[in-house]
Amino acid sequence: MPLWVGDLVIDTQELTDTEFGCYIRLICHQWKKGNIPADPARLSIIAPSAVICWDQISEYFEPDPEHDNRLINTKCNEIKQEVQGKTRSNRRAAFIKWHSGEPFPADLANYPDEQAGGDADG
Repeated sequence: MPLWVGDLVIDTQELTDTEFGCYIRLICHQWKKGNIPADPARLSIIAPSAVICWDQISEYFEPDPEHDNRLINTKCNEIKQEVQGKTRSNRRAAFIKWHSGEPFPADLANYPDEQAGGDADG
């Protein structure tokens, strides 16, 4: 999970060390799992102090529009989508370099990518 230290510090400078630790643990969980539970008891399994400091860190999370009773940090989702796009773009460019003329695998086909060169049909 990439961290933009400047943004992280500015966005969380009003948090105590305990609150910041809970925030980071929840963000890491979201990065791996896609969201976090809205239930305080479940949150405390991921970040044991979350119940104590939830009032201070709850503003960083919002309801997940795709899953009832789950929460997300939208900035984390945006960064994850950006990283996934770059990874896919890099994989496509490597495929073009090392497998010139071969058809793309299904997960790379029909993906617009000007940097990789070549066309989506292989």
